[in-house]
Amino acid sequence: MDRKQYRYNINSSFIINKECYELMKSHYHCLICSYLILEPSMCTKCDTIYCKSCITKWLNNNDACPNGCSKTEDLLSDINKYAKKMLDELKLKCKYGCIVPFTDYTDHLNHCEKLHSDDLNCWNCDNITKINKMKIFEKDKVENLKEENKSLKKKELDEKHEKIEIHAINKDNLDMIKLSKMKNNVDEKIFNVQLKLEAKESIIRLIEKLEKDLQEGECIPDLTKQIELLKLEKYEILRQFEEFFINKKKEYADKKSTIMTSDINNEVDVLYKELLKEKFLISVGFGIKEQTLRGHNNTVYSIINISDTQIASGSGDNSIKIWDMMSSSCTKTLKEHTDSVYCLIKINNTHIASGSGDHTIKIWDIMNCTCVDTLNGHKGAIYSLLKLNEQHIASGSCDDTIKIWNISNLGNSTCLVTFIGHTDSVESLIKINDTQIISGSFDNTIKVWEVWDYQKYSCLKTLTGHTCNVNAVCKINSNQIASGSRDKSIKIWNLFSGLCIKTLNGHIGAVYSIIKINDTQIASGSLREIKIWDILSSVCLKTICEHSSTVWSLIKLNDNQIASGSDDSSIKICPIRYN
Repeated sequence: MDRKQYRYNINSSFIINKECYELMKSHYHCLICSYLILEPSMCTKCDTIYCKSCITKWLNNNDACPNGCSKTEDLLSDINKYAKKMLDELKLKCKYGCIVPFTDYTDHLNHCEKLHSDDLNCWNCDNITKINKMKIFEKDKVENLKEENKSLKKKELDEKHEKIEIHAINKDNLDMIKLSKMKNNVDEKIFNVQLKLEAKESIIRLIEKLEKDLQEGECIPDLTKQIELLKLEKYEILRQFEEFFINKKKEYADKKSTIMTSDINNEVDVLYKELLKEKFLISVGFGIKEQTLRGHNNTVYSIINISDTQIASGSGDNSIKIWDMMSSSCTKTLKEHTDSVYCLIKINNTHIASGSGDHTIKIWDIMNCTCVDTLNGHKGAIYSLLKLNEQHIASGSCDDTIKIWNISNLGNSTCLVTFIGHTDSVESLIKINDTQIISGSFDNTIKVWEVWDYQKYSCLKTLTGHTCNVNAVCKINSNQIASGSRDKSIKIWNLFSGLCIKTLNGHIGAVYSIIKINDTQIASGSLREIKIWDILSSVCLKTICEHSSTVWSLIKLNDNQIASGSDDSSIKICPIRYN
């Protein structure tokens, strides 16, 4: 297919992602032919991108590129990976319905024309054969086999589910027998559970029915209010049941009753813990639970999630605390650092890492409350940590460097490489993909780094625009990040172009923390306040003023709650309910 026909074939009906096409038209058109670049080739001296055929023909007739760069053997090279990726983002559809990347479109059309042709000449005898019909037959045969395989897998899965259901029914019967036996040995009131559970189940069934009616289009007045009231009623039943458990257990403990055997006591404890967890999850789901966790006696610089019901915090009092969200209490305190704990990361379900002003990184076994490794190498405080995978972490320091560490052999962890490029402290690190990380620094810049095998690196881009320290960076998606600065602003950046596409203003002080809420919303912490922003409209949806001082750290606990750490030494758990 010649170039003219190729251009003609790119029309609106063939373009799958038109927004990408509109963006590419302004950035990736050839200066020679003025069309969208075909087989891109870049001038190594001026970084201008041309069609390969256009620039080759041009250089055959001229001694320099259109921008005046003198012709040399290595004048032309392949385009950088960002431009190539951008071109590959454009998807086109041929007239046969195949969806292919832009860069493969010409080759595909030639191949597709032949594939869909009914009659092809035999290369040997020039006779007309029905090759394509045979191909179509074989393709249909493969599709039929796939469908048959899918059906067999579904049948196997149904049988597995049936076995699981039978097992569950048997287990339920055993549980009922056990409860019945326990009722005969303990005061009847303690195990008046059935009434409570039946009340709870009836509420759940009613909620499900109301929600189903809503989905089917039934007109029910104030449906949302009814559901919310029912859910609150379920919560209240569980709360009363919890109090009943506590009082009865205390009553029997005071009487030193002999009928409370160890087996029965264990059953009561298990049932009570399940009840407590369900109550907690209900409170989280409907924004009932608002908590303040107190225990640190200095600034809370960092918070991380450990599990659905546990978080960890690092503080200026040199300690790390593990918190149980169900009881709002500190369950463990880790102390070995000799200076403030500025950052924390979760490595796996049993280990976390901490960075401190004592120039060290410590790895902790949180089950046993022990430090299992200490990483030395930085010449200043560690302000940021990033998990790359379970064997590698990255650290940013006020010695202006970033280090990659191998932690696969705890007790003998080693530094693999040191990134040099920033001219001031590295305050924040985030991971974009398996080979790229981003850093925010006190030198007012954001850098995009490429990492190979955790041992080699290069700086791909430097994003400039903030007029003061970059304190926090946050990934929005594979092509966008947000940054918070001491200049009181939040900037949204396009990684492909390296340009700032939006600036969010509204904070009264420096922005020290940013987290992603969902695909279109972020939250930011500043002086005494947390703001929730809609990225698309640049509008502040809500301002939360719970702290009495600067908010240094934020994490998203679930779809309904966030947690924040502050200079006021407290951690606040706040629901996300917009004004």
